[in-house]
Amino acid sequence: MTGFTQKLQKEIERKIVQIETSDHSILNKSIEASRVLGDAFKRLKEFIISYEFASEEEEILFFKEIKPRLFSRLIYYRKIYNIEMNRPVGSIESQKEYLLTEMDDLGRYTRKRLDFIRYYRSGATHLDSLYFLRGQTDTEQYLETFYYEL
Repeated sequence: MTGFTQKLQKEIERKIVQIETSDHSILNKSIEASRVLGDAFKRLKEFIISYEFASEEEEILFFKEIKPRLFSRLIYYRKIYNIEMNRPVGSIESQKEYLLTEMDDLGRYTRKRLDFIRYYRSGATHLDSLYFLRGQTDTEQYLETFYYEL
């Protein structure tokens, strides 16, 4: 698995560097990068569907570290695309207001998932089998504090 994913990541990195150093607009860069990453994600998905993980540790490694490296970039470029496509063409003030609203939305999204984000960033491993193995209970329900009320 690591051979395939490392090769894929190097290929992606090379293409993204080319895109980012081009003279294209941010909108065109986000479209091109999304296409490259979407194609790569499709290839990765096809590989993983037919791949049998050697152990739970390998599966956790894939879903905790390898997949997010690729998928986070796809999310980033698609978000940039959507922000730029919906950006108002009016005054600087209306554009600032729009961008502040977008930032607020991202903040709300982050706050809603703060327990998981803290877990992930801390390097903790005690919940890895819940978060990063397929076929597990949806853990998002456990992130809400009301779940633990009697």
